[in-house]
Amino acid sequence: MEWPLALRNLWVMMVLVIGLDHGILGCLEEERRSLLEFKAYVQPYLNYPTLLQSWVDDDSGNHDCCAWEQVKCNSTSGRIIQLFLNKMMNEYTYLVGLNASLFLSFEELQHLDLSENSLEGFVENQGLKPLSRLKKLEVLDLSSNFFNNNILPSLGSLKSLKNLSLSTNSFTNPFPYEELAGLEKLQMLDLSGNRLNGTPGLQGLEPLGKWKKLAILDLSNNGLDNSILPSLGLLKSLKNLSLHGNSFTNPFSCEELTGLENLQMLDLSYNRLNGIQELVGMENLRKLDLSDSGLNGTIGLQGFKHLSDRLKNLEVLDLSVNSLDTSIIPYLGALKSLKSLDLSWNEMEGVFPGEELADLHNLQMLDLSGNRLNGTPQILGIKRLKKLEVLDISGNNFNTTILQYIGLLAPKIKSLHLQDNDMSGPITNKELGTLSDLEFLDLSDASLSYDFLQNIGEMVSLKLLVMAGIQGLNGIRLPFKGLCKLNNLQELDLNLQEDNSYNNYGVVGDVHSCSGNMTSLRVLDLSYNQFDENIVQSIIRGLTSLKYLDLSNIRFQGSFSFNLLANLSKLEVFLFENNQLLQVETDFPAVVPTYQLKTLYLARFTCNNAPGLMPNFLHYQFDLRVVDLSHSNFNNSQFPTWLLENNTGLEVLSLINNSFTATFVLPSRPHMNLSILIVSHNHFHGQIPDNIGVIFPNLVILKMPKNSFTGKIPSSIGNMRWLKLFDLSDNSLSGQIPNHLVIGCLRLCCLKLSNNNLDGQMLPTVANLTTLKYLFLDGNKFTGNIPYSLSKSFALELLNVSYNNITGRLPGWFGNLSYLEVLIMANNHLEGSLPISFCSLGGLAFVDLSKNNLSGSILSCFSPGGLRYAHFQKNKFQGPMTEAFSKSTNLVTLDISDNLLNGSIPRWIGNLSSLGALLLKGNQLEGHIPIQLCYLDKISVMDLSHNNLSGPIPCCLKNMTFERVEDPFDASIRFNVIRYGKGFIRNLFCLPYKYQSRLKEFQPNQQHYGVYESNMEQVEFTTKNRYDVYKGIVLGLMLGLDLSCNQLTGDIPPEIGELYGIRALNLSHNHLTGHIPTTISNLKQLESLDLSCNNLVGSVPPQMMDLYFLSTFMVAHNNLSGKIPERKGQFITFGESSYEGNPLLCGEPLEKSCTGKTRAPSPAGPTSNDQEGGNNSVDMDTFIVSFVASYITVLLGMVVVFYINPYWRFLWFHHIDVCITSYYYFLVDNICWRWRKKRLATNLIRRRIAGW
Repeated sequence: MEWPLALRNLWVMMVLVIGLDHGILGCLEEERRSLLEFKAYVQPYLNYPTLLQSWVDDDSGNHDCCAWEQVKCNSTSGRIIQLFLNKMMNEYTYLVGLNASLFLSFEELQHLDLSENSLEGFVENQGLKPLSRLKKLEVLDLSSNFFNNNILPSLGSLKSLKNLSLSTNSFTNPFPYEELAGLEKLQMLDLSGNRLNGTPGLQGLEPLGKWKKLAILDLSNNGLDNSILPSLGLLKSLKNLSLHGNSFTNPFSCEELTGLENLQMLDLSYNRLNGIQELVGMENLRKLDLSDSGLNGTIGLQGFKHLSDRLKNLEVLDLSVNSLDTSIIPYLGALKSLKSLDLSWNEMEGVFPGEELADLHNLQMLDLSGNRLNGTPQILGIKRLKKLEVLDISGNNFNTTILQYIGLLAPKIKSLHLQDNDMSGPITNKELGTLSDLEFLDLSDASLSYDFLQNIGEMVSLKLLVMAGIQGLNGIRLPFKGLCKLNNLQELDLNLQEDNSYNNYGVVGDVHSCSGNMTSLRVLDLSYNQFDENIVQSIIRGLTSLKYLDLSNIRFQGSFSFNLLANLSKLEVFLFENNQLLQVETDFPAVVPTYQLKTLYLARFTCNNAPGLMPNFLHYQFDLRVVDLSHSNFNNSQFPTWLLENNTGLEVLSLINNSFTATFVLPSRPHMNLSILIVSHNHFHGQIPDNIGVIFPNLVILKMPKNSFTGKIPSSIGNMRWLKLFDLSDNSLSGQIPNHLVIGCLRLCCLKLSNNNLDGQMLPTVANLTTLKYLFLDGNKFTGNIPYSLSKSFALELLNVSYNNITGRLPGWFGNLSYLEVLIMANNHLEGSLPISFCSLGGLAFVDLSKNNLSGSILSCFSPGGLRYAHFQKNKFQGPMTEAFSKSTNLVTLDISDNLLNGSIPRWIGNLSSLGALLLKGNQLEGHIPIQLCYLDKISVMDLSHNNLSGPIPCCLKNMTFERVEDPFDASIRFNVIRYGKGFIRNLFCLPYKYQSRLKEFQPNQQHYGVYESNMEQVEFTTKNRYDVYKGIVLGLMLGLDLSCNQLTGDIPPEIGELYGIRALNLSHNHLTGHIPTTISNLKQLESLDLSCNNLVGSVPPQMMDLYFLSTFMVAHNNLSGKIPERKGQFITFGESSYEGNPLLCGEPLEKSCTGKTRAPSPAGPTSNDQEGGNNSVDMDTFIVSFVASYITVLLGMVVVFYINPYWRFLWFHHIDVCITSYYYFLVDNICWRWRKKRLATNLIRRRIAGW
């Protein structure tokens, strides 16, 4: 016994000596310095300020780098062995080349994770070769970057690698496998999510045979096909093979993989197999995934008949998302080793043949969800599944009769999913008592009965209960007495939201005093319900273990006070949104709360007896991380600086749409943790404090739009080096954009300064915003040319500089903005022709260059395939319509009106099958209307007026029908920053604190933190003798055809009466002849018809009196004759001007009578015919009195509403401001344009006279 003790002591001494020599009390100084050097290298590109925060070299005492985040050291030697440097950079802050030499000091490094950093490569001429000196490096993760084949030669020098992940990069076929042949120790290789599609060939895959130790290979999502199978058979050592999401098809021959005798996991999911042959040579297979592979019927699997012989060791089988029926079940019953079987989302229906699974004694998980099964499984067959713990039968047609068998089916069942079934039938406490060991029950979207909830307490072991969206209980009082027996319940979800409807409130609270027994409850979601006043007193007060409480969207009957939460000492998350009908009382005098919240949502509510005051309990909170007080009408005079000073860890503060009215006062000391600050839609005024960048240096998102800020943009904004989204739109700011902003905010992704009074150059010349993607500068007073500094923002996707005073030409470097999707430069003073580089903007979806002075031809090479909306109107483009737009087959709007185009309308326009609006008016186009226009069956608005078109109106226009297409213009064109890349906000920065439990994962609402720009698509169209702008939903309702002011001849084709949905038709000022077709009376939706100034003859068809929506009717200045239709219905509103210039017409309202006598002008008031009819007479005195009374009533009603609701008042006056501005620019544009056009025409006539 003495010798072992002596040896142990000697060992301890040696460890201490080594530890002292190598710094066991801290990492090596050399390695610490290398980490700090790495931090300095990547610091400008990091995602968010809290990254690598513990990596410091100061007097904080944190010198031990082994204690730093994302670092792991050997507990004995103190040497760094693992570095987790993932998710630090992204595509918005990408680092082009990483210096691999920075890792050379870490000689003992075994694991290096550089995934999800959007890296494109390493320092030129080095690559990864320096890492070859790290002889112990075994794990290298380079996944989710932008690496390509160029890094592979240097990667092949890392001989010690065992695990290599290259997934989701930009590797392509042919993939040089030979470059990796030297990695003979490789055990795991992940190449998923690349572009290795095609046939590599056996010769290219020969190096794979050298990987004798390769056990895991992932080639999923690469577009590979069956031709690769023989090559994979060379990898004899493989245990796990994933071929998910490729292009494998039937017949899929497993004989090609017979050499994989050691294979234990095979993933063939998300292919189009349709069938599979005999699974030969896979006796060791333990997991097989065939989900979403197009399998149907009995799968056509002759191989499955021999499963009992071939797959004796199979434990996990996934056949979900196929088209299988119950005939497959007998084959599956032979897999006696199965532990997990997933048959969800197939086409099984009827009674499930459970007796076929009788021998699956080891089955632990069975998923039958998403089928059409019903009835009761054969209990004799399945009663032996005594190891079954998880059963999912959701989305079927089962009823409560199934429950009495489940306890016998699986006496050890822990988790049961019954979602979307009909559980509304009778059920007793005895039947539910058979599930006494159940811990998780999901009843969401199921139909429940009162009996079910009353007896639910018999499942005494329940810990998690989900009842979200339950049906059949609307207006029924919830029997809390049954729930109160669940003493072990930890999480309860009673969220009854259905389809986001606020009118479908679920159960009504019938609170029982025993609810305080649920002392283990940590999570409670009661949102979208309706409760009595006692709910808080009888339930919430007794739930002392609560950490998460959601009382949003509850229709209370009674009052609520925040003091009632005072004893919930463990509460971390409190959600109290959209309870505007609730009588919320103040908490004055306040009871000091015992809880310290981390997340608080108090949006859309108002304290009734103290409106505008913030709840007093907020003054006692010191650990808040996320606070949202939006839409709550708080009218504190100042910005709540005390909230920031009390909560130094606060990361998110949102005060959207309140009534703060004072100047914007900041805390006295810097707040280092605040990442998101939103104060939009308030009434802050005065200047933004100059030191805002000093007080909030680490902001990632700063949104302050729709206030009344004045003065200049503070230069200190440039100190916010982490700022990525900056929005100061819709204020009254003036001056220029500060140089320091565009120099210091190098991570800026979105800059929105719309609708201010900013002037000077639109972007300072020193700008170097290489990460900028969205730039909104519209509605200001910027002048000068487009600056070259904008060319450095090569990642730009959206540029809006409309409604400014920008001059000069479009620069040639514009074509380098290859990511540009939205370009809006309307209402400026741009001139010159389009640069040839404009054709390189192949990704454009929306372009608006209207109302400038651009000239020259529209480039024939400009035809982006994804272009949907093109606005080039009101410029000086000239020449014929070229091939521009000819390949833009997704075009919805093409507006080139009011230019100087000539020549004929090209035939290729008929290929634009998605076109909804075609506007070519106000040009000099000539020739016939091409019949190819008739192919535009989705057209809603077509305006070819004010040209020199000739010939007849094509009869085939009837093919256009002008019927409303559902949302043809998407109602509005939304430029939503969040939508780009799905996770713009997720990638923008690391989301702040979030609460997570088994049922709930709460994190801040990302929609609040993006920029949602809704720019409604609009077109200008003349109807009812008015030149109006139609946009948004109204544009979707407008259906019109305008061929006026041309040289068209011939008859009006009767087929025009087949444009059934049309609302406006204008054929005036042409040379049309013949009669007015009676078929026009078929246009029942017609509101405006103008046939004036033609050579039409005959009478006005009396059938037109059936056009009950007609409000504008003009047939003046033709050669019409006969009697005007009787003045009834809509025709009583048409005066003499509608018929003048037709000498042979007679009858009212013309002075010429059809009896041959001239009718005296009728006095004001109804005619004798009107008096005889009795239906059309109007008592003007009564009309005036009723109109004035109605007007005053509406006016008083609006005053009352605006007085009560300041938010609506703000929206109304903001709308008035927008309308005034729009009308002003409308008048200026139209008056000036008509004057310029008239002067141009006069000068043209003079030149022609001079030429004669």
